[in-house]
Amino acid sequence: VPHSKKKDFSVEDHSVVVVGAAQSGIAAAELLVDRGASVTITDLRARTDLPDSLRNDKVQLEFGEHRMETFVNADLVVMSPGVPPIQSVIQAARAAGVPVISEIELASRWMDGRIVAVTGTKGKSTTTVLVGQILAAAGFRTVVGGNIGPALSTQVGKSSPDVLHIVEVSSFQ
Repeated sequence: VPHSKKKDFSVEDHSVVVVGAAQSGIAAAELLVDRGASVTITDLRARTDLPDSLRNDKVQLEFGEHRMETFVNADLVVMSPGVPPIQSVIQAARAAGVPVISEIELASRWMDGRIVAVTGTKGKSTTTVLVGQILAAAGFRTVVGGNIGPALSTQVGKSSPDVLHIVEVSSFQ
């Protein structure tokens, strides 16, 4: 059943930490910058191949470590899939009252389409693709993504109320 209620959620002029600099983290950071946030991307791994859209004065980069002060001074923390929420910096952010959400939750706050989330221990990718095919065969407009295919953040602004997003979601999300 399509819906068109957009959620009122603004990050303009807010400090947002994105944890993880892989596909979902990059997509979340680009979406946040587009929506007016100041973004810090942090990853324990070194990374240098960021897109040009994230090389500007609205984006800070912290690679090789997670700095406690970055997390506790943020307005919002966005977790990439696969990043365990038990890390001490995440717990400290929560203790400081900083909201901690997943990339999928971030994107869902601005999505026009509906979301069908598939999670579990085994068979998530297969089930996600199969559900997408079944719903498409039933006449629904579908987009398969999440942890397989495009990050959900890349679909914000491209969706419409009649689209069903079939999304693979990790156990951490």
